Amino acid sequence: MAATLHRRLYLTAAVDPSSAEYAGTAFARFRYLFSTSPFWDIQFKVVTHEVKVGDAKYRPFSRALHAFCESSRISPEISGAMLDRFGAMLHLALRQDGPSEKRSLLLNSTIAATEGEVHVVLAYALAELSMPRLRDVYRIPDQGIQVVFGDGVLDYEFCQRHANSIRTYEATPINDWENLASANHEEESVCEDTA
Repeated sequence: MAATLHRRLYLTAAVDPSSAEYAGTAFARFRYLFSTSPFWDIQFKVVTHEVKVGDAKYRPFSRALHAFCESSRISPEISGAMLDRFGAMLHLALRQDGPSEKRSLLLNSTIAATEGEVHVVLAYALAELSMPRLRDVYRIPDQGIQVVFGDGVLDYEFCQRHANSIRTYEATPINDWENLASANHEEESVCEDTA
């Protein structure tokens, strides 16, 4: 059910999770719909962290992600898997062809069952990338970025009361939904957590 509701948010906001391009209007709509969804219980929250990142400096991002997951009672294994996915997305963004400077959106949505609750977790950051002359890979110049985390805990009773409506939404199996992300078509890589 969580995958169906989450997919519905993507479709309603017209966000294409398989695209490496940043679509500001669609993504703002997605964030708004995520934050106002009636399917989350009272534990819903969205927080923003300002972190400093740069080439080989990902520790502030990693700490912010782990702290958010810990405060949401999401296991370290799940936050570690999310960090791995961000590493794969960053690897993809750094290799893409394009102009000498660009902005890249790193977005991760995770469905996690923890302590008898189903969490739908949203994490994203927008970073500036630049490509030095005569190089074919982007780098991340030192910069402050905003990282946004959202956590919605599925409200089972509300979903049961509205089950007939939910059944009309496009149901997509989790494996199919998971394979939509562009980073899944790339070789796995791990984001090093360095100072």
